Amino acid sequence: MDRRGAGEVHGGLGVVFAAAGAAESGIGRRAGRRYRPGRTGGAAGLPILTAAGARVGSWPMFTTPDRPLDVLAVFPELAPLARRATRLHPRRGIPAPGASSLAGPLLWPADEPWPACGLAHVVKVERPATPEESRHAATGLARLNADFEQSMEPFSAQLADPGSVLATFRDRWYDLQRAASAEPRDRAVVTTEELLPPEQPVPLLPVLQLHAADVPETSFPEGADLVQLLWCPLPHRSAPGLLSHLPGPAPLLIWRAAAGLSRSVGAPRPAGAIDGFVLEQCVLGPEGITEFPCAEALPEPLRSRVLEWDEAQDAAGGPTYDRDLSVAPGARTGGWPVGPRRVRCDCGSETALFLTLPEGGEGEPGWSPVGDPARAARPEDNPTGLTGPEEIVVFLCTRDPRHEVRMVVE
Repeated sequence: MDRRGAGEVHGGLGVVFAAAGAAESGIGRRAGRRYRPGRTGGAAGLPILTAAGARVGSWPMFTTPDRPLDVLAVFPELAPLARRATRLHPRRGIPAPGASSLAGPLLWPADEPWPACGLAHVVKVERPATPEESRHAATGLARLNADFEQSMEPFSAQLADPGSVLATFRDRWYDLQRAASAEPRDRAVVTTEELLPPEQPVPLLPVLQLHAADVPETSFPEGADLVQLLWCPLPHRSAPGLLSHLPGPAPLLIWRAAAGLSRSVGAPRPAGAIDGFVLEQCVLGPEGITEFPCAEALPEPLRSRVLEWDEAQDAAGGPTYDRDLSVAPGARTGGWPVGPRRVRCDCGSETALFLTLPEGGEGEPGWSPVGDPARAARPEDNPTGLTGPEEIVVFLCTRDPRHEVRMVVE
C-alpha cells in the first residue's frame, strides 16, 4: 500500500492512510461508540466528542419524518436489501474545531505538508478565428436564421401583435443575430478546451471530515477513526479515482487516527477554481436511517411489481416507492445509490457507497427534518454550494477501503 505523505502533489495518489497516533489511541473500527438510530452526532445542547474524548461543540439534532407507510408490509422481500445510511443534514455555519463537518477545517498533523494537485485540468483557450472558420460560422448563422423563420410561420397571427410574448421573443432573436453579424470577422474568436497543467501546484480544498462515531455504517481501516475527503476544485478530464464523462474535481481520501490531533487547518480558494466545486462551510447533524434500493436496481420479478405499484400509487396521489420509501435525498453516507450502479475497484472487488453529495438540499418536502424552520422557509436551499453536476458519488473498496476511491460526477 502506498504510504507516502499526504502533502505530496497527488498525481497518482487517491488515498492516504495516516497511521500516526493509532498506537496511542487504542481505538478500533467503531471507536467504541454505540450507534443509536436517529441520535448519531449528539442532540442539541449535548457535546460532540472526538475519539480522544475532547469537547468540540454541539450540533442540532435532526429527525426524518416517519415514512408514510411501512414498505416492508407491502413488499416483505425488501427486508434483506435494507442498508443503514446516515443523513448528514448540512447547514451553513462555522464548524466547531475538530468536529465532523463539510468544507470545514481539518484536523491536521503539524509536521505534514498540505496536499496539492499538479494534474492537467480543463482550460478554456481563446484564439482568433481563421478566415475559413469565420465563413463557416456565417453560413451556419444564415442557416439558423432560415430555420427560425420557418418555425415561426405557423404563428403569424400571434406575431402580428407586437406586444405578444412570441413577437418579443422574435425581435430579441433578430437583435442578437444582427449583433453577431456586425462583429468584425478579424475580431471573431474560437474558444476551445485544452488540458494544461497548473503553473503552480494547486492546494486541495477540504470537502468532508467525519469521525467514525458519526457514520457507523462506514467501515474504517483498523487503527483509523477519522476520514477526510479533499479535492482539487479545478475541472479534470482524468484523475486518479475520478470516473466521469464530465470534468470533475480530483479527489484525495485520507484515513487517520484522531488521537493527538488538535490543530485544525483549512486552505484558501485557488485561482481558477470552479465556483461549484468550492463548497460552503457547513455544520452537520448526522441521523441514522434505513434505505432500500431504487426500483430500477431491484431484482426481477420484484422490480416489475414495485414499478406497477408505483404507477397505481402515483395515479391515486399516494406515496410512491422511489419518491417516498427507498433512497433518502440530500447529503448522506452509506445506503444505496440513486439508480442501478456497479462500480468496481482496481483490485476487482465490489465497492460500497461511501458518500452522496447532491446539488440542492433535502429533496421532497416529505423528507424534510422535523422542526427545521430554515428548511421550511427555503425548501430549495443549496447549503453545500455544490453546482454544475447533479451529484457527486464516492465509492470505497469493500475488500480494503484504503484502496483508491471511485468518484462519479454526474
